[in-house]
Amino acid sequence: MTNLLSMGKGLYHRRRSADAGGGISMGASDALTAAHIRSFKSSLEKTLANWPEKALVEDILVDVWYDTIVSKTNRLHLLLKERHIDDVHGVVGARYEMNDLEQPCHVLTYYVTRDAIKTSLENLDAAIRFLQSHFGEDALKKATFDKIGETLDPPKGWSKTRLQQLLHDCIHAVRATVPHFSRTVDGDSLVAIFPTELTARSLLAHTDETNQPGTIIDDTTLLLSPDQLSDLAKRAPYLITMTCGDEFDAPEALDDDWGDSVDFDIPQPTSEPTVGVIDTLFNKDSLLSDWVDYRPAIPEDLPIAQNDFEHGTRVSSIIVAGHKLNPELDDGCGWFQVRHFGAALAVGNSTTRLIRDIRSIVEKNPDIRVWNLSLGYTEEVPPNVISPLAACLDDLQSERDILFVVAGTNDKNRTRRMRIGSPADSVNSIVVNSIRSEGGAATYSRRGPVLSFFTKPDVAARGGDAGEKVTVLDSFGVTTEEGTSFAAPWITRKAAYLMEVMHLPRDVAKALIIDSAISWNADALEKGITAELGYGAVPVSIDDLVTAGKDEIRFYLSGRARNYETYTRGVPVPLLNDKYPYVARAVLSYAPVCDKRQGVDYTNTELSLAFGRQQDKRNNEGISRIVIHPIADKFTSAPTEFVPFEAAVRKFERKWDNVKIHAESFERSRPKKRESQSGYWGLSLKKTDRLNDGSGNDIPFGVVVTLRSLDGKNRIEDFIQQSINLGWDVREITVEEKLRISIEAQEEITFE
Repeated sequence: MTNLLSMGKGLYHRRRSADAGGGISMGASDALTAAHIRSFKSSLEKTLANWPEKALVEDILVDVWYDTIVSKTNRLHLLLKERHIDDVHGVVGARYEMNDLEQPCHVLTYYVTRDAIKTSLENLDAAIRFLQSHFGEDALKKATFDKIGETLDPPKGWSKTRLQQLLHDCIHAVRATVPHFSRTVDGDSLVAIFPTELTARSLLAHTDETNQPGTIIDDTTLLLSPDQLSDLAKRAPYLITMTCGDEFDAPEALDDDWGDSVDFDIPQPTSEPTVGVIDTLFNKDSLLSDWVDYRPAIPEDLPIAQNDFEHGTRVSSIIVAGHKLNPELDDGCGWFQVRHFGAALAVGNSTTRLIRDIRSIVEKNPDIRVWNLSLGYTEEVPPNVISPLAACLDDLQSERDILFVVAGTNDKNRTRRMRIGSPADSVNSIVVNSIRSEGGAATYSRRGPVLSFFTKPDVAARGGDAGEKVTVLDSFGVTTEEGTSFAAPWITRKAAYLMEVMHLPRDVAKALIIDSAISWNADALEKGITAELGYGAVPVSIDDLVTAGKDEIRFYLSGRARNYETYTRGVPVPLLNDKYPYVARAVLSYAPVCDKRQGVDYTNTELSLAFGRQQDKRNNEGISRIVIHPIADKFTSAPTEFVPFEAAVRKFERKWDNVKIHAESFERSRPKKRESQSGYWGLSLKKTDRLNDGSGNDIPFGVVVTLRSLDGKNRIEDFIQQSINLGWDVREITVEEKLRISIEAQEEITFE
């Protein structure tokens, strides 16, 4: 085995050049006719006419339907443009829909003034006149589009660029409508509204019932009674983006059995790392009570029953002593202490209260970096919006250097068709489903993706199933359990080991966990992401994460993306006969700021990943430059298990996912030829911000790279030596050294 390597002091940053990017252009297959624009103009006129005279908001919400999944550059830039940019006008929501032909399309919601719509209608008239005068009812195509301003003069008062942008805006926009919401939920509901000048607090003044304490979640989310929601849906259906029930129950025991006693010595805690658990209550009479710092976090006036202690006590028992309770699943991580916050009961919990409690708990316990959350909704998450609880977790992880490990929720009817429930739609968390011993998904598994394309669950671990349950301790002693609630703690243990014992950065720890689930096998790579197991099953032993095979070189880089590009000047992958006898895999992880108001456009920052051989090139001016020939991305998503428009999503939207994987198969690869004089490989991350609000500035990231030798030879010493010669700070991450440092750091020092 070889040790994991840390590669430091080798990252550089550069800003985007002023002339980067091309001008406005039509695609080779695009076509635009006057009839198309007339149809869109007519729908925009109807939207304006159908907008209620006594709307609750000052301006107008418009859904613009596109005929495909469109990239940022293919959306409206001149149409529906406000003269002055502020915090509420512009794009306020995004979702995917199927059109009348059952084809996928993008729907963006704009909040604009009446004047902006009238100006857009005038501009559309100008576009129609231009096309009719030059092409009649024939289509404008790329070749002619590029001649605007040269052989094809714009109308008087229009510049070439402005006319091209107007026509470009019209290519994929097919119709406009008023947003409309009609779904209702039994019981009190969390309701999300489009961001406008009307805040959630102001909206309550327009409902039929008096505001009750604790009903405001944030500026765009509030808690409404059934009558209040019904009233709002009748009076202002255009405001509502999402509803979900406020009440939830803790996961039920799918099929627990009292087990035989498990004999093992329970030592006293010393300097073991502490993991945070937010769950139902913990029974202080448990055999593991010395290892658990229990802190109740529910209102004192709530009645408590015996079953309120079961789920939380069982979850914490795996985190503390899962390796002793289940010797066959001994992960080598050892014992952990737990700070357990009892924030839920077995039944009748409020999401509103839990969101408030989670934020308060995390803020008051800044020393805890790894949190386990095995609570979840039975209700499926909507495909186009994030749940309020998941958004809370994502915000906390982008604000703080912490990691949530979340259970993937259970399907107690075992249909294998249910989408996962909140908060397993949290993008920045590691979401864990359960796997059987032979490698298949557990019978109670639920399915991703979330927000139509984000990979959830991320990974899978053993959580028990029929005939192979997990042993846990609860209030009464030993029992056996099954469920994603008991799969997540195994990943929590690994995350805590990597971050608290090995002292690895959070994003590196997440990347290592995901990397360990990926196979070199070509068939597995082609199968790729699956709806029930995500990137795959994480190995039981922690050694498989922190060490590599004798024929492998595994290293990580971490830092912050400060400018447009973060890059290396060279990685010295060993050569053999002027070729590289290696296959490679690179995994990138980062936790971007997210905006729940933007629907499927949820993550604010995109980091692209390129890793591969450096090439010597010359630009158009003949100046020599180095570019990266990236490794082939053979890790795919299975279209049959994902959204029906996987190709479009992969091309335009998956780039906004916060985990990037480029992976090659072993058996179908051959040595690669050298492509530069230096013979080095390179890594580049390029940053794009969706909202240009500064939220992506200085964003932390972690990249894990694994090189596997095609001839089985070990060349790690050669790699280390050449890296040092290039100026890299290379360190071997050994378990023994990190354990020593961890213990010394926690020793109490007495000054005499």
